[in-house]
Amino acid sequence: MKPINLLLLAGFLGAGKTSLLEALLPELTAAGRVAVLLNEFGSIALDAVRLQKFHLPVREICGGSIFCSCKQADLVGQLESIAQQLQPDLLVLEASGMAMPADTSLLLQQSYLRDIYALPQVLTVVDALNYPKLADILPVLDQQVAAADTLVLSKIDLAAPEKSLERLRKLNPQAPILYRDREKLYGQLQFGPVSSRAGARQLSVRAPEHLTVCNWQGEQLSDSGLEQLLQEFRGELLRGKGVVNQRRLELVNGLWDWSPEVAEQTNALFFVLRGSVNRQFQQKLKELEM
Repeated sequence: MKPINLLLLAGFLGAGKTSLLEALLPELTAAGRVAVLLNEFGSIALDAVRLQKFHLPVREICGGSIFCSCKQADLVGQLESIAQQLQPDLLVLEASGMAMPADTSLLLQQSYLRDIYALPQVLTVVDALNYPKLADILPVLDQQVAAADTLVLSKIDLAAPEKSLERLRKLNPQAPILYRDREKLYGQLQFGPVSSRAGARQLSVRAPEHLTVCNWQGEQLSDSGLEQLLQEFRGELLRGKGVVNQRRLELVNGLWDWSPEVAEQTNALFFVLRGSVNRQFQQKLKELEM
């Protein structure tokens, strides 16, 4: 049986992995059967609803990184189930933004799954706006870059790509670099299975200890109160996303945007914060419930 191709989407929180996946799926689905496996570090799956319009099977693993030992059994189970039940030509696996894929093929090489799945192609999305600001304090960003077979430098309409290019080239001189702004991907993704990958290193995929996660799900929140809370913790908020009061929140590195009204009725939010303020933030968020 022909092995299932595997495309792993890596990249830090808010880099634009799901937006890139939305742009790539029309082309990928035209070439064969596609399944998607999403990994959310938070306990609530928030991105699957964005992919419903493509009418393809989407599964989720929540509550930790798929490469952490605590979630490896879930990952292996999903990979086995997808191969048996869905039998796709291609599986797109979107990793948690905190994942550090030193070599994502190692897990497959160490199990019977190596006969079912081809070696993964690693596509790492790099945020041109925030990468220069965060790379020196969060080593995971450079590790994601170094592991890539292909790099996509996103948000080039918001920041000059030259600020990131020298560092990217030093870390990974072989990987082709594509560019993406809010509307378009510049360059052609040459997708194909990786033939070999020598010198596999031990996977190291834990969240940095100085980052904490806050999940919220409920009825409604005070709009003005939430804005004040985001402003109060702006310096500690690294990532936030979700839907509340029928508006979608996207927050990266203390800056946030609200989309127009969305159809989702479920109110759920996910935040990643620096330092030890998570308990205070979560308590104040709870107090905003209406």
